[in-house]
Amino acid sequence: MNLRSKLFLDYYFGGFLHAVLRVPTILLGKLLRRDHDLSRCREIAILKLLGGGSLVIAYPALLALRRLPRLEKLRLITTPAVAPFGALLGIFDEIVIVRDDHGLPALAADSVRTFRKFFRHDALIDLEIHSRLTTVFALLTAARNRIGFFTHISFWRRHLNTHLLFCNLTNGICDFYDQLAALFGASPVNAEVCEREFRGRLGKDEFAGDLIRLATAPAWVEAPARRIARREPASMELYPLEAAANRARLERTTTLLQGRSPGRAAVRSQAGRTSLQELAAAVGATAVDAEVCEPEFRRRPGERGFDRDPFRLAIAPACSGLSRERMLRRQEWLEVVARRIARYEPAVELHLLGGAADRAELEQMTILFEGRFRGRAAVHNHAGKTSLKESVRIIAAMDEVLCIDSALLHFSRLLGRRTVSFWGPTDPRTLLRRNSTALDEIHYLKIPCSPCVHMSHQPPCKGQNICMRLAADPAAPVPRNQFWVLKG
Repeated sequence: MNLRSKLFLDYYFGGFLHAVLRVPTILLGKLLRRDHDLSRCREIAILKLLGGGSLVIAYPALLALRRLPRLEKLRLITTPAVAPFGALLGIFDEIVIVRDDHGLPALAADSVRTFRKFFRHDALIDLEIHSRLTTVFALLTAARNRIGFFTHISFWRRHLNTHLLFCNLTNGICDFYDQLAALFGASPVNAEVCEREFRGRLGKDEFAGDLIRLATAPAWVEAPARRIARREPASMELYPLEAAANRARLERTTTLLQGRSPGRAAVRSQAGRTSLQELAAAVGATAVDAEVCEPEFRRRPGERGFDRDPFRLAIAPACSGLSRERMLRRQEWLEVVARRIARYEPAVELHLLGGAADRAELEQMTILFEGRFRGRAAVHNHAGKTSLKESVRIIAAMDEVLCIDSALLHFSRLLGRRTVSFWGPTDPRTLLRRNSTALDEIHYLKIPCSPCVHMSHQPPCKGQNICMRLAADPAAPVPRNQFWVLKG
C-alpha cells in the first residue's frame, strides 16, 4: 500500500469511524466516569507512525517523560520505517511495530495485537497531529488517558480523546511537544543536556573516550569549540597559553570557551602562571632537550607543508516519501557544494548520506561531484552502506552538514553540528527547535504557496517546487508569485 492510499484511507475511512464512534464514546464516558489524573500514570505509550524526524524534535519532551520518577515503562508504537529512529534515541523500553508495508491483512493483524497489548493502558500519546485513524487507534485501546492535539480544522477529535492540546500550525511544533511534558508535571530537558545524553547513547558501545587535554592560543574560540565537538563523549581540559602581560585578555577568552562547551570542557587559564616545562607536563608531554630540538627543527623545513585535517562536509539530500518536493536537484546541490567548498582550504571530504532507496540517486551525485571537484575534494557515498545509527555517527564527526528538511537535519542539530538547511514546502519557523548548541544557516525564501505540506493534500505545483529553486539560489529565474489552477 503506497503513501497516497494510506492517506486516502486515513481521511475517508477514519472520518467515517469518527462519526460512528463519537456518540458511543460520549455515552460511555458519562457512564464509566473514569479517573483521568495523569499524575497516577506509571506507563506511557507514544504513537508515531510517519516521520522519524518528529521524534527527534520531541526528544527533549520525551527525555523529560523518561526521567519521571514514577514512570515504569515508556513504549513506542510505530511502523517499520520509523522504528530505527525510536531505537536510536534510546529512551524507549519497548518498541511495538505495526506493519504498514505488507498489505491490509498484516496491518489489521498487527493493529489487533497492539489493541490487546495496550488495552486499558495508563496513557497513550498520539503524536500524529493530522491523522484520523490514529485517533481511532488510540480510542480502541480503551486507554485510560488518550492525549492528542487539535488544530483549527480537527474539531472532530473532541470527545474521542480525554486530553487535547491546541496546536497552532503557524508556530513551532516543538513548543507543543514540550507541552506534553508539562502536562505530566515535567520540564523539557535543555539542549546541552540533550546533546550530552544523546551522544552518550550514540557512542556508549564504541566511542567511550578518555580525558583529552588541549592547549590553545587565546585568540581561538571557534576552533577549540569545533575540535571539542568532534571528540564525541570524551571530557576535555583546555589550557589557554599566554604571557603574564596578557592575562586579562586570556581571562575573557576562557569565559567564552566555557560558555561554548558547557559540561564538555574544563578550561584552565595558564597565563603567566607556569613555565614551559610545566605547561608541557600539563598536557601530558615532556620538554625535549636542546640537542634533540636542533636537528629535529633543521629537518622539518625540508619536508612538505603543514598537513592539516581535512574539512569534513556531510550532505543529506534525501527525505521520506511524505513530501519529496523538499528535495533539491542534482545540479543545485552541485552549485551549493561548490560555494561551500570555496570557503575552505584545499583538503575537503564530502560524505553523502541516505538510505538504500537513495543509493542510485546519490551515485549520480557522486559522479557529478567527482568530476567537478577532482583534486579538490574526496567524495564518499554512504547511501545504503550504513545504518541510521552509523549515519548519525558520521554526522557527529562532521564540521558542517548540508541538508534539507529531514530527520538527519534534526539529528545534526541535536548533536550541535553546524547545519546549512534548505526549505520550501515546509517552514523552518515551525519545525526547527530553538537550540543554543546548534549553529544554523537557514535558506528559505517564502513565496505565496509556501509552505504547502499539511496545508494541501497534494502540492499545488505538482512537483515543480520553485520554492526550493529559490532556496538554493535566490536569483534563480523563476516566478515569485506563481499561481496554480486545479481544473474540475
